[in-house]
Amino acid sequence: MISVNLTAHILQSDMIQEWAAAMAAFHAELQPIQKDKTAKQRLKRKDGGEYEVERQYLSLDGILDTVRPILAKHGLFVMQPLTGDGIATTIYHKSGQFQTTIFPMSASWEGSPMTNSIQNAGGSFTYLRRYALAAALSISADDDRDGADHAPKVQSKPSQKQQSTAPKATTTPDADPARIAFEKTKELLREINPSKEIALLILQGFFGVGESKEIPALPVTKINLGNTFLTTFQHEYSEHQLYCQQTKEPEDMEYIKKLIEDAIKVPF
Repeated sequence: MISVNLTAHILQSDMIQEWAAAMAAFHAELQPIQKDKTAKQRLKRKDGGEYEVERQYLSLDGILDTVRPILAKHGLFVMQPLTGDGIATTIYHKSGQFQTTIFPMSASWEGSPMTNSIQNAGGSFTYLRRYALAAALSISADDDRDGADHAPKVQSKPSQKQQSTAPKATTTPDADPARIAFEKTKELLREINPSKEIALLILQGFFGVGESKEIPALPVTKINLGNTFLTTFQHEYSEHQLYCQQTKEPEDMEYIKKLIEDAIKVPF
């Protein structure tokens, strides 16, 4: 099967119709995943000071335990081999069709002097695998924040009655992959909740459109790539939002523009 380079760090098979349909079915079935880990993080203010926040995040095991059965149901599986200078995340379809995104190792992953190099490398591999896998599957792996109290939102489990009455996602063989990929775009935009000005920058920067309703007309590969960029931006933008909430400063539009530019440059 012939492979095609979309960018320097994105490779896929020349034919992806079956892969795209299976990915669309996967996303239609995937429900929000409960964040299963908590960690404290120290962040820097613009004035050089520091403050501590508690963050919820989705662990690598938490992602894999949830997505593997759904991927398998639709003939998909994921592999993350080391490439020597990075981690390659490949989502395969049973037809042989695939898409690979490559995330390079950071040169600055040395850890504390209290840990040895093998421990540092192991922690870095786990973090990079988690980050790369979440981006490849357009999953939000970091905490959701409530603007009122800056605390992570905790997703409560639905009651038995809610589970029985909640509408179940369904897919049909002729489901439009682009339309289903767009549902993921809308989900990410709801989580980001941008202003109109920021939303326009996002749509132009990641999808090349002026309104969200134009996105379903794009090729599904472009929508999925835009969703990958959007996932990366969401992680960085949430840090900026938290900083503004903590310092009571207004959002910096120039900084947000840079976040959008940087998300496109991230080598996925």
